[in-house]
This record gives sequence, C-alpha cells and structure tokens, in this order.
Amino acid sequence: LKALTRTNQAITESSIKEFIETLNVGEEIKKELREITPQLYRHLKRYLFKVKKETEPERALYIN
Repeated sequence: LKALTRTNQAITESSIKEFIETLNVGEEIKKELREITPQLYRHLKRYLFKVKKETEPERALYIN
C-alpha cells in the first residue's frame, strides 16, 4: 500500500482493485476489502478511533 500511495499517480478505484488482487491473503479477505466504500471507511475510522480513545486514551489521536 505504501508503494501504491507514494507515487505521483492518482489513486483510483481500478488501482485499488488491482492492489487488492496482489495481496497474499485469502479470497474471503479480498472480498471484504473490495466491499469497502469511502463512506464505510469513514464510519469505520470514526468507530475505531472511539474504541481506541476508550481503551487507550493516551495513545488516541484526533481523527476526522
């Protein structure tokens, strides 16, 4: 993912899908990754921040 995001090229739906196919994980994990939308990602990010803040408040960072 780091190599994908550290280029001057735009990150597109197609490039993300291609990246997912290169991962060394099972098909079920790839299927779940393909289903993540930007909206779902934002909700997950907020939820994970809330959990982190409750369990490790000293390590929680502000997340939009």
